[in-house]
Amino acid sequence: MSATTDSEAKSALDWQKQPGVTNLLQILALLSNRPQDEITRRMAGQNQLRRAKKGVADKVSQLLINLQRDF
Repeated sequence: MSATTDSEAKSALDWQKQPGVTNLLQILALLSNRPQDEITRRMAGQNQLRRAKKGVADKVSQLLINLQRDF
């Protein structure tokens, strides 16, 4: 939940201007098995990235639980 994000007024997929936000959005898309544009669109314009951070934390946690269970 302490992932580095930018202080811009909105979230966007932009490695140059918002690398922290872009990283979160890409991780969320990958672990959600959703298209990147769908995740980006859902988060577009949000100035509070708690939802994205929580989504990533939940998805990573579930991934690790599944890996531990399967091995």
